[in-house]
Amino acid sequence: MDRATLFKQLETLRWAFIRVALYVLGFGLLSYAFSRPLLLLVQRPLGLPLYYYGLPDAFLANIRIGLFGGLFLAVPFVFRELWVGLVPLVLPDYRRYSVPVIAAATVLFLAGATLCYFVVLPSGVQFLISYQTDTLKPMISLKTYVTFCVAFIFAFGFVFEMPLVLLVLNRAGLVSRGRLVRQRRYAVLASAIISAVLTPTPDVYNMMLMMVPMVVLYELSILVIRLFGRPEPKPAPAC
Repeated sequence: MDRATLFKQLETLRWAFIRVALYVLGFGLLSYAFSRPLLLLVQRPLGLPLYYYGLPDAFLANIRIGLFGGLFLAVPFVFRELWVGLVPLVLPDYRRYSVPVIAAATVLFLAGATLCYFVVLPSGVQFLISYQTDTLKPMISLKTYVTFCVAFIFAFGFVFEMPLVLLVLNRAGLVSRGRLVRQRRYAVLASAIISAVLTPTPDVYNMMLMMVPMVVLYELSILVIRLFGRPEPKPAPAC
């Protein structure tokens, strides 16, 4: 890629980020109209009342929920803009893969977010709540809880993009299937570390709820690359 093409692509990337911000803002305004039902939806895994300690906290929490809801609704458009803005830098023939990749990215994100909301988040929250006693009662901040839940859901959603990201890197010639196979043990170790950092509780059970899908996604990435990735170079014949 020559300098003129590079600067042209960087300009495309700049406009892609601007459009992403507009999409999130537009869908955020739509989501704000439903911020109270969305807040109840986020609160459901907790099953306890939330408290706010400053006059504007409830209002700001509704704005935050609206923006997060806007980002969630804008996910397909965000992936499209990132695809158009970033991928041409490493994959010149990106257009032929646009529709299936954007659709797959959206489905993977929704799968990760759904798994987090219905399985991982309730389990982690209830584990933390279980430490209450007759003399120790939780008074959970609205601001802290909303930020924690939404960040955790989005983290799961983006972790599920692993097969797609590795496939694109393979098509660009940056990652090979053989290398992924050889580094499998390091991938398992990295999955354990990431899970320990991102999961809301320190117990092994909740850590495994994130680590196992990550390991499965890594193995799925190897399979996907085998089916749709670049052909592996054949080893040179022995003399």
